[in-house]
Amino acid sequence: MSTDRECAQCNWVMDRDDVDLTVATMVSDILQQYSRDPHKTHGTNRSGSPCSAQASVPLSEITGSEEEASLRPIAHRLGTVPRPASMNAVADVKTRLKEYKQRVNHLEAEIRNLEQTLIDERTKASVYQMEQEQLIATMKESFKQENLKLLASNKQIVEKLLAEKKDLADKYEELANDLHKAKLEQMGNVTAASENEILKTQLDKLKQEHVSLKATFDEQLEKAKHRIQATESKKRKQAVEEAIEQTKHTLALGLEPKLQEMDLAHKTETLKLTADHETALRRQKQDLTLQHEEALAKQRTEIMKQTAEEIDQLREEMQQKIKRVKAELQHEHSLELETIKKKLQMEHDVSVSTELTKMRGLLNEKTLECDILNDKLQKLSAEAQKSIEQLKLSYISEVDKYRVAYANEVSVIKTQYKELARTLWLQSKPEMVEQVRTERDKILKSMAKTWDEKIEAARLQERTVVTEKEAEIATKDARIKDLQLQLLNAEAETSKCNAEREALTGRISHFVNEKDSFMTRQSYSYARLQMSVEDYRCRAIRQQTRRRDFEAKVKDKVQEKLLAIAQEKDTLIAQLTEALELEQQRSAEYVAQLAQLQELTNAE
Repeated sequence: MSTDRECAQCNWVMDRDDVDLTVATMVSDILQQYSRDPHKTHGTNRSGSPCSAQASVPLSEITGSEEEASLRPIAHRLGTVPRPASMNAVADVKTRLKEYKQRVNHLEAEIRNLEQTLIDERTKASVYQMEQEQLIATMKESFKQENLKLLASNKQIVEKLLAEKKDLADKYEELANDLHKAKLEQMGNVTAASENEILKTQLDKLKQEHVSLKATFDEQLEKAKHRIQATESKKRKQAVEEAIEQTKHTLALGLEPKLQEMDLAHKTETLKLTADHETALRRQKQDLTLQHEEALAKQRTEIMKQTAEEIDQLREEMQQKIKRVKAELQHEHSLELETIKKKLQMEHDVSVSTELTKMRGLLNEKTLECDILNDKLQKLSAEAQKSIEQLKLSYISEVDKYRVAYANEVSVIKTQYKELARTLWLQSKPEMVEQVRTERDKILKSMAKTWDEKIEAARLQERTVVTEKEAEIATKDARIKDLQLQLLNAEAETSKCNAEREALTGRISHFVNEKDSFMTRQSYSYARLQMSVEDYRCRAIRQQTRRRDFEAKVKDKVQEKLLAIAQEKDTLIAQLTEALELEQQRSAEYVAQLAQLQELTNAE
């Protein structure tokens, strides 16, 4: 913009110089004509006398000096200019010069307006270019965000599937370990070792396949990401660079067809980018889904076969184990109940006897302490009330004394003041009146000070006495609170002892109830074990159905997201095309206005 303004200023200076030169040449031509034909203008006078020519010479010299002063900026370019020979020539020259100056000023104003219009159009063109660059940047960011969202969603789906796969693998490993333990207990060491080795090899193979599938899947995802990002970044950079170059070129030349070509190219590029992006995503999704479905189908078939065989074996082994465990638990439970009954009876008898003796002694002691504390409380409360009443009475008596003394002194001062006033009134001397007033004021001030000091001393004494009494009352209150806390603690200990006694009786009843409940539980345990095996099989079938439903839902969600992204891209492209068309219309209007201005300048 700075270079454009400098160029405009340079053009303005050159145009102004050209105008000055044209005016100067026209003035020189007119002056030369008058210098060639001087007799036409002043050869004869109206009166016909020869003195008119002689009289006109000094006037021409005077007017020539004025003309030289007005034409100094032109004369220094053209050299020496011949002076006119008459007053009429000078007047014509002046009028023409004024007309030329007016025309020059008018042309200068028009040139300035044109310069302002050019500057405004250039600023608008720069703003249009900046808006296009911003649109391109927003398009870039939107494409990046969409790609990142798609990749994140795909990652989440894959991670969920892998997590479910890990959970299933862990469950199958736990089942395999349980099977190995059961087989080792029944079969010999040789058969157990051989089966363990076979199962270990199978588990290792499954783990290796799982790791290899995961690694290949992650590698394919990373490769696809890098490819998509590289291709999209290259295409976007190329599209942005081409769009910027085309916009700059078209704005510099101010041509419409190039803007249309740029719009078409931008539209085609955006369509190509969206199509390529969608095709790449579809291919990746198809490849990944096919690979994952194949791996899951293989694992399902293998796992279903193994689980069917292992479940049959587990049923037989679990039934045998249940029978053994039943017999052992019944025997152990009967022995434990007998021992627990004997121990509880002995402990209950001993604890009850000891606790009763302790509780009786504690209750007697606490009752005595409570009586003593109640007596102390009554005594302290009576003393506190007496001390408070004494303080009130002493305070009231002292206040009455001070009030009476203050009233007596005030009456004495009033009588003295009245006597002085009478004497002064009789004498009627202003000096004495002023002295009496000053003495009166001094006496009153001194009396007020003394009474204030006395009142403050009395208040301090009262405050000290009150603070001492309050401290005594606070100590007594603290003692009372401590005694109350001791009483509360004694009551809490008694309640604890009663609660412990009730807890012991509750424990005995609880053990008896547990014995009855355990016998009932044993009867239901065998039925529950059988139900658990059947529930396990049903859960495995449900998990398979849930996995299939989940995979179908994931596919549907991915397709819906892709359709939504495509619709958003179409809307963005439509909005961009509308904005470009509006900007093309604006640029066409600006170009038409410029053409009209140029035509007007050429016509003038």
